[in-house]
Amino acid sequence: MLRNKLLALLTVLLLASGVSWAQCKEFALDEGLKQLDTEKYIHDGRFNAIRLRGGDDIRLYKSFFQGESYRITVVAESTLNDVTFEVVDFKENNVLFSSQKSKSMIWDFNSDVSQRLVIVVHVPKDQNPETLRGCIAIMFGVKKDIK
Repeated sequence: MLRNKLLALLTVLLLASGVSWAQCKEFALDEGLKQLDTEKYIHDGRFNAIRLRGGDDIRLYKSFFQGESYRITVVAESTLNDVTFEVVDFKENNVLFSSQKSKSMIWDFNSDVSQRLVIVVHVPKDQNPETLRGCIAIMFGVKKDIK
């Protein structure tokens, strides 16, 4: 009897997490691609989306190649307030971009050298201990070669 209840609970939890992931991926597709501006930028084909809550930080490592123009954008569901991101040089740990300083969640740049960068997303700790989780999507695009 207890085993059946545990199995039922586990099934419900797995289904709920699958629905949650599907909703996060859908958010990334809708809002992330809109911010990326696929008229001008070619999406890299990866959906970097995760559910976070207040106080969480994530780091994503990505390679960028010399001679290309890129766009990085971070979008967050409305349940998460004041989300910020920084782009940091992997080797020197220099901050190359800060959304908090620029007041923009989009960074367009030309890569003068092939390099590995770290995208650090920060969700500030909320005063409410029962903060809901929300989806964060980090999108990358390469500028189209318009002729």
